[in-house]
Formats: sequence, C-alpha cells, structure tokens
Amino acid sequence: MPYVTAGMVMSLPADVGVRILIGSDGSAQKVDYSGGTPVLKHELDYYFKDGAHYRKACKGSTISFIVRYLVEGNKTVRPVSEVQFRPPNEFIVRSHPVIPASDPVREPTTN
Repeated sequence: MPYVTAGMVMSLPADVGVRILIGSDGSAQKVDYSGGTPVLKHELDYYFKDGAHYRKACKGSTISFIVRYLVEGNKTVRPVSEVQFRPPNEFIVRSHPVIPASDPVREPTTN
C-alpha cells in the first residue's frame, strides 16, 4: 500500500491517476501517471510497477487507480501516514503535517 516518505512531504497534498497495462507474466508492462510530481511517481512505481504482481489471467488488461494524498491532523517530526482503500479504485493516503527541520538563521559575520 502506498505511504508517505520524507522525500514526498513537499509534494503533498496531491491526486495521482495511475493506469497499468498488465503484461503476459503478471508484471506491469506499462504504467502511466496523470498529476503528481516526479517524486510521487517514482515512489508509486514501487507499488504499481516494480514491486507489484498481477494475475497472469489479466494479461492485456488495463486497470486504473486514483491515489489521493491528504495532509491533515497534528504536526509530527517525521512522516506518519495511514492508507484506506475505497473500492473500486481509490487509495486515500492521509499524512500528518511534518515539522520542518532547519538550522537557525545565522547573522552574517564581518571581519
């Protein structure tokens, strides 16, 4: 199931459409995305392309999903997400806002 990683936080919220053409061996022959950033598409490749196995009987079929990333709730220090599947084809990935990690601004020094 999709979830949120630290590298994805700046790309949220977002909706990504996913279309998968299933190959003869049960792998994804082709995956197309609509919407979302390259970072989100790269992460989704694992779930729907690289790490996915489909039924060989579905060879030649195209399936579609919508992955909806929402940001809500209390701030956390690292990404915390939960996933809900809403039939027939929607994943809702809820993530808490993340507290930015940054160094304090320093005054320039003069010599």
